Amino acid sequence: MGIGLRYDKEELAAIQLNADIPLAQSIPIDADLTLRLGKRMMVRGEITAHSHYFTRPKLSYTFRRNDLDIYVKGNRDYSLLYYQHQAMFTPINFSIKHFNLAMGVRWDYLRYHDKLVSSNTKDFELENDHYFSYRATVKYNSENNWYFPSRGSRFEAEYAYVTDNFAKLYGKVGMSDVNASWRTSIPLNSRLTIQPMTYGRLLFGPNVPYVFGNAIGGPWFHHYVEQQMPFAGMGYLEYVDNQFLAAQLQAQQHIGTNSYVLLTIVGGQQADKLTRIFDGKTLIGCQASYYLNTMFGPVGGSIGYNTRARKVYWYINLGFEF
Repeated sequence: MGIGLRYDKEELAAIQLNADIPLAQSIPIDADLTLRLGKRMMVRGEITAHSHYFTRPKLSYTFRRNDLDIYVKGNRDYSLLYYQHQAMFTPINFSIKHFNLAMGVRWDYLRYHDKLVSSNTKDFELENDHYFSYRATVKYNSENNWYFPSRGSRFEAEYAYVTDNFAKLYGKVGMSDVNASWRTSIPLNSRLTIQPMTYGRLLFGPNVPYVFGNAIGGPWFHHYVEQQMPFAGMGYLEYVDNQFLAAQLQAQQHIGTNSYVLLTIVGGQQADKLTRIFDGKTLIGCQASYYLNTMFGPVGGSIGYNTRARKVYWYINLGFEF
């Protein structure tokens, strides 16, 4: 059993409950249940079979109630409330030390409930729809700390082929989603660590559903939506073009027993086509953060600036990210 509490200045308070239930069978099975309460709500159930073979098949179902504010150049453009049902079967799922490989098929159903558009935004239609996707993910993690690593590397890459009938999307070839991130921690001494990171997401195909479009903002991957990528100095969620690449450099100074000062700078490129990815202007972001690493999660905040919004942004976070 587990419980998590967090607070941040964007979504205020949230709580998450988790239960991991081992089931005594001829093949050991784990049932994992998670409930998140707050502005965004989520219920997830997972069943994992620990077979005697190399793979641990997994079946999961997730329901999300997403209440999102979408920003454009630092100004709130519209708000969106929608429900997402997601089921995934992962027959290939095995781990070796720091390495994990997973392959499976996923079903998504999106039902849009409410939309509030600002007077400066052209209204647009969103229709309820379902999607079937084939997915393969590779993960590697040798970092010695999830939030403030001083050594090790973290790598993740995924390919997904998205359809609405197992073969095509809206009568044409499906959408291909290629995304990856890599970060390594290089200790300069016992207190100072340099962390270079590269990441990006490339979408190909004649149709890219709005719900799968590229989004950036905030300090974490997959926070508000699955495809979200972090961007220093940008707090709120903003959508960018179908091709997005970024490189980040962060300096992490360990002070005292549990205090950390972080200085981060990032540059990003976006385009509608990969061949034009470096034709546009580079998006720059910078950020300074202070956090106290406690048993309840990181407690602290940050202040930053980015050339897209051209305004100072500050953020307060209390507790683990979920």
